[in-house]
Amino acid sequence: MKIFYQFITVLMIFIAALFTYIYVNILANIFREKRRDDSLVWLLTRSGKVFFIITGILYLVLCLFTISFTLYGFQHKVYHIACSAMVVLAIYSMLITSQANSIALCGKRNMVIGRMIFDYRKMKKVELNPHHILTFVYAQKAYTYSTRWLDVALLRRAIYRRM
Repeated sequence: MKIFYQFITVLMIFIAALFTYIYVNILANIFREKRRDDSLVWLLTRSGKVFFIITGILYLVLCLFTISFTLYGFQHKVYHIACSAMVVLAIYSMLITSQANSIALCGKRNMVIGRMIFDYRKMKKVELNPHHILTFVYAQKAYTYSTRWLDVALLRRAIYRRM
């Protein structure tokens, strides 16, 4: 059983590291584009800003606790504690990464959603439905994004004014 817990722990470390990399990549891309284009404006609602600030702080705290529990579990040969801590971090990192993919900024010519940069002029068949979903076609590929944490009125104004 000890080998199983060690294997699962290593697998969860890999999964948590992968999704942490994706999360940091999304945030770095957003801030790089914000620095590059001064006209970009955050489209998050107040509840969206609070949600992402709280989840970011909770993620840092969870990382610290996970590292401490994993080290404690391996030092005292209590492998199920190390495994459980890494499973919690891996699941939380998957959830926060999927939510961070819907962060959006709009500017004069471009729109940033997650890691993607879209030009308004090339967006076709834009649809904002009441079920918190934005769908559009860009470069002959269909995209779907959640607008749960976004200000839909600002998003609608930004998209339809520039098309």
